[in-house]
Amino acid sequence: MNIYQFNITPLSFHHIDQFIGLQTRVQNALSAEDECFIKPRTPEMLSEHLSAQMPIFGVWHGDQLVAAALVTFPDNECAKHMAGYPFNEAAQAKTNVSIVQNLYVDPDYRGHKLSSILLNTVGAFSQEKNRTQLMAKVAVKNVDSCKTFLCNAFQQCATGIDPTRGHDVVFYTAPVGVVQNKFLEKQKPQSVVAIVSCAGPSRHIP
Repeated sequence: MNIYQFNITPLSFHHIDQFIGLQTRVQNALSAEDECFIKPRTPEMLSEHLSAQMPIFGVWHGDQLVAAALVTFPDNECAKHMAGYPFNEAAQAKTNVSIVQNLYVDPDYRGHKLSSILLNTVGAFSQEKNRTQLMAKVAVKNVDSCKTFLCNAFQQCATGIDPTRGHDVVFYTAPVGVVQNKFLEKQKPQSVVAIVSCAGPSRHIP
């Protein structure tokens, strides 16, 4: 059985091209009907996100970026005025929430629990920042993504309409600690070894 080793790191401005490449591979794997499942980010938007001191986490297999996710803080003063971050006043008042956006996994690397590894990493980072809840918005028709969040201890908390594209969406939420506990419960001998280096020295995820 092949053993894959993945490194997880925060992305920097130097990694924006790799993120765009990953995003393109994910887009190309979607049908025209399913393109609404993602909201593509431009290099300028990613640069603005990082400049606002909000992280982007990436999973690497060697020198290839194979999964990534943006983490947004709705109470971030910069994010309140950024395109693609339509937080209402109620959301902006939430100082304990991290929002997961643009959770991408390279089509060639699906099946390696990279979404779970990313969500656990976001949970660990959020806990360090004294944030207790994770949230995500998913297109209702994006069944695979909905299953991913449900399998990682998220629960549906609301439904709505995407303000820019008009399709039905579902909102998921989960306590940070519950996401991390779920991740540990799911770990068993498998073909993935992940090394996290989002804060401090690299460490193995059991």
